[in-house]
Amino acid sequence: MRIIQYKLNLPLELDLWVTSEAKRMLRSKSAQIVSILSERMAAATGEEIGVKAPAAASINNVALASGASITNG
Repeated sequence: MRIIQYKLNLPLELDLWVTSEAKRMLRSKSAQIVSILSERMAAATGEEIGVKAPAAASINNVALASGASITNG
């Protein structure tokens, strides 16, 4: 699959929401935008693209992102 890079201008409120959702899903903003657009495309056309943004990380990574600590033993 060919990837196209371009600059995207977003209203501040939309950028803040994308940033928040990306952090919650443990994705980059770019991956979150791809995920949102891919889901919308699939809903509208029934077609899915070959690139999927990674799913949220393991429960340990979610816990660490929330400030928890994980120790061995």
